[in-house]
Amino acid sequence: MTTDTRCTQPNPPYRPAAQGAPASGGILPLACLAAFMASLDVTIVNVALPSIQGGLGGTMASLQWIGAGYTLIFGCLLLACGTLCDKYGAQRIFFAGVLLFSASSLACGLATGPWFLNIARLFQGTGAAMIVPATLAMLRQTYTDSHARSRAIAFYAASGGIAQVAGPVLGGVLVSTLGWRWIFFINVPLGLAILFALSRTPFSRIVASRPLDLPGQLIAIAWLTLLAASLIEGGNKGWLSPIVLAVLTASCLALAALVAFERRAPFPMFPLHALKKGQTKSILAIAAILGFSYFGLFFLLAIFFQEAQGASPVMTGLAFLPMTIGVTVSNLIIGPRLRGIGSHSLMLIGQILCAIGYLAFAGIGPGSSYLHIGALFAMIGLGGGLIVPAMTSAMLEAVPPEQGGIASGLINAARQMGSVIGIALFGSLTAQSGLVSGLRQSLGLAAVLMLVGAVLALPGSKTAEGKAQGLDKGTEI
Repeated sequence: MTTDTRCTQPNPPYRPAAQGAPASGGILPLACLAAFMASLDVTIVNVALPSIQGGLGGTMASLQWIGAGYTLIFGCLLLACGTLCDKYGAQRIFFAGVLLFSASSLACGLATGPWFLNIARLFQGTGAAMIVPATLAMLRQTYTDSHARSRAIAFYAASGGIAQVAGPVLGGVLVSTLGWRWIFFINVPLGLAILFALSRTPFSRIVASRPLDLPGQLIAIAWLTLLAASLIEGGNKGWLSPIVLAVLTASCLALAALVAFERRAPFPMFPLHALKKGQTKSILAIAAILGFSYFGLFFLLAIFFQEAQGASPVMTGLAFLPMTIGVTVSNLIIGPRLRGIGSHSLMLIGQILCAIGYLAFAGIGPGSSYLHIGALFAMIGLGGGLIVPAMTSAMLEAVPPEQGGIASGLINAARQMGSVIGIALFGSLTAQSGLVSGLRQSLGLAAVLMLVGAVLALPGSKTAEGKAQGLDKGTEI
């Protein structure tokens, strides 16, 4: 399939900046701040879950939906929003996404019950789904030189990665001092600052004529929602419950329908032909594994520290601080110095570090010391900090500038879909086996999948950069 990339403006579809210089020096800090804001809400909520349950009521299943609902709609809409970025311009979608995210964050903070909060979280996830592919597409269009783009992506990935692991720390402080509602209110001034700065930045004219695949989008939402519901309710009602089996069967049918429809769609939301490329397939699988393990375990560990160890929200947040430091050091210091060994080698090293950390973590219990926990968190943070920039850079190098939106949508959709499944499955294991036992089972599963991801990174480790440079010259995705 060849995407129609005719420009809808009188200007040429793409005009590179001289010598790879950014077309607008203000794009990178705006992209980093927006990535920080959208990524923060993936994990900042976890520390607040016991406080939210105390204030609004609800069951373990409702708590899972507070976390999974955001990532579910986030993951489902990323591909559609990537298409919208390519069609209408990344900066326009970015502006609309920040506006929606800020308004829905205010609604989350004003929630009066679990369902009110869950609905507001869906709108918040929609805003995040617009922000993420737009920021990556803006960077792809702004930095035409591959080395300058790699540096920009490193800063961008560091912003999102630091936000995700700093979420529990900041959340713990806010919950203990101002109350759980402020984990949402904090987004409002950040969003307003981004909107003000963006209103003073010239909009890019890089667009592509690509219609939105609305039927495919709706089927994808149905598939992932049914899958998450079956996993969440499986832990509460039992895996052999007729309702759970019926919902799981429906999710399988929805997935089959999605694949069948996308094969015949003239402009599919999910370009199935991309999976025929070995490099793309491996990157998407690694992204899904990272989301599954990282965010699923964030959900469980935040509850473990407060309920099994009796820690306060602040102490729970501080327990995650070594991971924040590990990601920061890995993103900004270690990663850039190792960039010459290739993206696939960096992903391989990062996944091995994470797998070792997860396996060692499986031995923790209610009496484990924070020194022991902190050392393991630091190792996991170092590993994750190597994985994210490497896989993001490899994916964006594989596409021309006008397809940056759909490419970034693919990799982020894979990661968010993995996180939805991780939160749902890990929560179900805990509901059936108890908190400590379920956590250990989840850690073991996460470690095994990380090793699978390490194997996937092996084949392209020596030639990934060369392949990426070749793909960058005209390959469709």
